[in-house]
Amino acid sequence: MVRLSQRVAHECREEFIIIHYDLAIANPALQIQVSEDPTYNNVFICFGPFHIELAYFGALGHFLDCSGSPHKFTETEVLAPGPLNGFLHGKCFNRTDIPENSEKLDINDEYSGRLLHQAAIYDNVDLTQSLLEGPEKDHIDAQDSYGRTALYTAVTNNSFECGHLLLQAGANPNLSCGPECYSMTPLHAAALENNHTFVSLLFDYGADTELKDIDGNTPYKLAEKNNNEGCCILLQERIARRKRQKEQLEQEFKEAVIEGDVMQAKHVAEDIPEADLIQIINRIPKGENCLLFR
Repeated sequence: MVRLSQRVAHECREEFIIIHYDLAIANPALQIQVSEDPTYNNVFICFGPFHIELAYFGALGHFLDCSGSPHKFTETEVLAPGPLNGFLHGKCFNRTDIPENSEKLDINDEYSGRLLHQAAIYDNVDLTQSLLEGPEKDHIDAQDSYGRTALYTAVTNNSFECGHLLLQAGANPNLSCGPECYSMTPLHAAALENNHTFVSLLFDYGADTELKDIDGNTPYKLAEKNNNEGCCILLQERIARRKRQKEQLEQEFKEAVIEGDVMQAKHVAEDIPEADLIQIINRIPKGENCLLFR
């Protein structure tokens, strides 16, 4: 967005440009501006009016916090404590009615990789790309206090471009969230939302269809329970295609071993997951030796 704003200034023949961001974006934008000095020195990054209002709410929150009402709301699970406390202290822009297992980010949650999560919420492609080109890439699979990765956050916010960038950079599509988010994987989330585009993308990057959420549901079962017929059909097609590919690779590997073609066997083995390869090698067909003794 900083780069885009700079482009707007150039096209308008203006030497400088002022942009207003909320706190989630202003913070990483300012860090980028400092780290890439003087590239973006003609861009003035300001907090939006909403955060000025939050400063006022923070003053009121001091009195509300002492009344005991926030405690009653959180204990009865009417409001989530994280966003509510952030609102009362003028530090959080989330709505206070967000449940604990929401995909929205608690801005008070500090952890490595937090900037990637923030970029994923808004599908901020430029910011995601910049972060992945720097040290943040080391935290690409970092999980927040609810166990959500940046990729999971991209899926639940339908931030497709950011999700694609994360997967291209090596994000693990099979990390499960914590119990607050029902231990779902990104594929579970995509199936739940009937998001065909993300389901296909996650399949392309090796998403496991057999992983189960906290209730024992696979992604297909979750889609089926929620009457997401289109997603069920897509999942069935992709699962069947993956099964055929797996069987073909297994057959090619067996033939290469039997024929003593070591180079071909190594080449095929590179496309077979390690766990599957071990099973193939140690499997004993009826009346035959396992491949290990061929």
